[in-house]
Amino acid sequence: MPAPHPVAKSCVRPGTTSPCPTLNKPKTTMKTPSYRSLARVATPLALTLTLLLPASLRAIDPDLPFSSGSTGADGPLTFREIAPGRNSHALAYDAARQEVVLFGGYNGNSMGDTWVLSGNNWVRRLPATSPVDRWGHRMVFDAARGEIVLFGGTRNTGRLNDTWVWNGTTWTQKTPASSPSPRENFCFAYDAARQRVVLFGGANGGQETWLWDGVNWTAANPANRPQATDRSAMAYDPVRQEIVMFGNYGQTWIWNGTDWTQRGSFNVPSAKSFPTLVQDGASNTILMFSGSNQQETWRWDGANWTSLTPPNSPSPRQYHAMVWANNLQRGVMFGGDIPGVDNYAADTWFWNGTDWSWLSGKVQNFNAKARPNGIWNFTSINIPAGVTVRFGIETNLALPPHPLARHRRRRHQRHDRCQRPVRRQRPSARPTRPRWPRRLRRRPRRGPLRFLRFLRGSTGQGSRRRRPRHRAANQPQPARRQARRVQRELWERVPATAARRIRRRRRRLEQ
Repeated sequence: MPAPHPVAKSCVRPGTTSPCPTLNKPKTTMKTPSYRSLARVATPLALTLTLLLPASLRAIDPDLPFSSGSTGADGPLTFREIAPGRNSHALAYDAARQEVVLFGGYNGNSMGDTWVLSGNNWVRRLPATSPVDRWGHRMVFDAARGEIVLFGGTRNTGRLNDTWVWNGTTWTQKTPASSPSPRENFCFAYDAARQRVVLFGGANGGQETWLWDGVNWTAANPANRPQATDRSAMAYDPVRQEIVMFGNYGQTWIWNGTDWTQRGSFNVPSAKSFPTLVQDGASNTILMFSGSNQQETWRWDGANWTSLTPPNSPSPRQYHAMVWANNLQRGVMFGGDIPGVDNYAADTWFWNGTDWSWLSGKVQNFNAKARPNGIWNFTSINIPAGVTVRFGIETNLALPPHPLARHRRRRHQRHDRCQRPVRRQRPSARPTRPRWPRRLRRRPRRGPLRFLRFLRGSTGQGSRRRRPRHRAANQPQPARRQARRVQRELWERVPATAARRIRRRRRRLEQ
C-alpha cells in the first residue's frame, strides 16, 4: 500500500486536515445595500460631478444637478403671469388705454395692489399714489371723463366712502362736497346715455341711489326703489340705454335715469348672491354668471332671461369680478371664492359670446406629448411666481412593490382567537351564514347511530334540519324574546363539553 501524500504544514489550517486552504475559508455572504446607504452615496457623488462640470454645461435650473443637453431649437418656454389669488376685488375696463384694471381684494388679508391685463399676462403696476387696501369696493370706467372711478369698500379698520380715479398711470383721490355713507358690496355701473356713474344700495347703504358727475355725488330721489341689498349686481344696456339689476331677491329692476321699474320675465333665474353682470358686446345683451356658488350663465335681452349651456364653464363661485373688454371682444372674469376648492382663486376666463375658455391660473399645463417622442429643446423655462406647472407625460411604468408590503398588509388584518384572518369574499346576492369556529362546530355523527342527530335537534355541519323560521316582517317580535330564542338556538348547536368550557370561562371573567 503506497504511503499517503505528504501534506505541507503551511497548507493546513490549525484544527483542519484539508490540504487546500481555500476549502477551509468561512463562507461569506454579500449584503444587499439598502436604499438609505445608496442615497448616502449617490447624493454627494451627484453634487461632486456637478461641481466638476464646466459652467456652460451645468443646468440652469438649480433643482436639476445635471446638464439638460438641450439644443435650444424650440426657444424659451414661458408660462403666463397671474395676479395673486383673491376674492371681493374689483375689475374695470379702461377704454381709453384698452386694458383691464384690477385693484384690491381679500386673500386672508386686505389687499391694495394694482394689476393690468396686458395681452395674456397680468402685469403689476406700481403707481406713485394708491388707495389704501380694501375689499368689497367697486370700479367702473367713466367714458365722459376717460378715467376709472373707485368708491368705498371695507378694510380691517372699518368701511370706507372715499372716491379715487385711475388715469392709466396713477391714482388720484377726489374730494367731493357730498358723498354716500361708508359701505361695501353695492351695485355700481356707468350710465352712458346720461354720463353718470350710478350707485345703489350696499351694506349700510339701504335703498339709496347716488349719481357721480365727475366732481360731486348727488343723491337721487326716485319714486320707486328696489329692496335694500348688498348681494346684487347691475350693468348698463347700451341698446336700450338703461341699467339692469339682478341679485339675491330674484327680481329684475331697470333704471332709466330717473326712476326704478321692476321688469317681469317668463323665465326668471333663481335668486343669486354676489353674481356678476356685464354688457355682452358680441350679442348686445346683458350677461350674468354664477352667484350663490352656482355654475349658471344667463342672458337678458331686454324682455326675458335665457339660460345658456356653453360646452365649457368656470367652476361655481361667488365674490368674483367680470368686465367686457372691447379690445379683446371678450368678457374677462377673474378670481373669486370657489367653496371646497380654492377660497382665493386666481384663474382668468374669457367669454366669446357662446362659450367660456380658460386663460391662466395657479396650475398651468404643458402638453409634452404633443410630439410623438416627447423631446423638446428649450433654451430656458420661465415659471412665474405662484404658478405650478404640470407636464402632461403619462407612463405605465410602476414602482416595484415595497419588500415589506406583504407584512404591512398582514399587520392591518384583524385576527381573533376563534376567527380566521379576514379575507375578501366575492359578492353574492345571498348573504353567507355566520359560522362557528372550527374547533367548536358540531361534528355529524357517524356509524350506525348517525340517525340520532335528528333527535337532538342538531343543525351543525352535515345536518339536514332547517333553521326555524322567524315571524313575518309585519308581525314584530319583542327584542328581548327574540334575543333569548337566538341564544337558545346557538347553545343547542354547541356540544355539551364545549358549552361547559365556555361557562367556566365566563364565570372566571365575571369574578
